[in-house]
Amino acid sequence: MGCGPGTVLLAPARYFTEAVGLDPDEDMTAEAERQAGRRGVTDARWVPGRAEDLPAGLGTFRAVVFAQSFHRADRDRVATTVRGMLEPGGAFVHIADAKDAPAGTTPPP
Repeated sequence: MGCGPGTVLLAPARYFTEAVGLDPDEDMTAEAERQAGRRGVTDARWVPGRAEDLPAGLGTFRAVVFAQSFHRADRDRVATTVRGMLEPGGAFVHIADAKDAPAGTTPPP
């Protein structure tokens, strides 16, 4: 979700039957497709769209990854939708580069 130019999706794509990248910016999905071609990744497809508007029938997934994009989404709505798209035992993966502790928490020593 929020795949951008495919930076995170392309590396592990070869370990899956199919990888699907979703991004609201069609220029990003076009660039991701170009990058996939340059790297010889043939088992990926690119879907323009927002996480809040996940297309019906997109599929069932072993893992759904948000890398620096979940904070931009309607998190409760998207998390609920994604949970329904995961196969049993599937994973919701959130990659963030947070530098500051969330409000109300104490950072580790």
